[in-house]
Amino acid sequence: MAILNVTLNLLSNNSFVKAAGDIKFVNSSLKETGGILDDIAKKEDRLKKIQIFSGLSTISTNVFSSLKSISDSVERTVGKVGEFASQGDRIAKTSRLVGLSVKDYQAFDQAARHAGMTTEEMDGALKRFNVNLGKARGGDSKSFKIFDSILGGKKLSEFKDSTSLLSAVADGYAKLGSAEQKAFVSQELFGKSGLKMTELLQGGGENLKIQLDSAIPGFSEQGAKDAEEFNDALQDMNGTIGSIKISVMEGLF
Repeated sequence: MAILNVTLNLLSNNSFVKAAGDIKFVNSSLKETGGILDDIAKKEDRLKKIQIFSGLSTISTNVFSSLKSISDSVERTVGKVGEFASQGDRIAKTSRLVGLSVKDYQAFDQAARHAGMTTEEMDGALKRFNVNLGKARGGDSKSFKIFDSILGGKKLSEFKDSTSLLSAVADGYAKLGSAEQKAFVSQELFGKSGLKMTELLQGGGENLKIQLDSAIPGFSEQGAKDAEEFNDALQDMNGTIGSIKISVMEGLF
């Protein structure tokens, strides 16, 4: 019990929680602590049930209190870093999902907000675009016809990334005659947020490039990757804390 208390008290020291590596260390140490609690819970003997139940109750109270102290300590230490880590984590994951680099995804986000879209609307539009692109490249005739009509004879195989393809789509928008045509193509390519994408793309590819180039840089590729790792480490630690609590309660059950 003394070892358990010392371990938990030591882990609550802020000096251990400075970055993802340190949080991983806390998580690893917590898992070892959980193993100690499992051993204690498994040593129950029917003849000593009341005594052990009382002991486990005391342990559970102390452990829950100590785990809360650790969690609060991490939260205070991480502070704003945790908020930015969550933001970087979202950017890293969403940029992969929509087929853009971290830099281009953030640039599109800024340009889309200038066009009156929310980040959520832009994400939905780009996800739908990426799905339709996959269908077209996979041989779906309906999706292929939509891209073919907007690209003016250029082949999808000519485009190695979504950014250059979206620029070509913007050039195609500029050549569409009526608002009805633009609305139809927008809806087919980008889904329910397509009409708002028209505002972003109708100036043509060069105008889109200017908007993207003028965007203020945010997370770098490496920075977003680091934020993702940091956020994952925090989630792992919270999961371990929850697991230890369950382990203690199982002993009481």
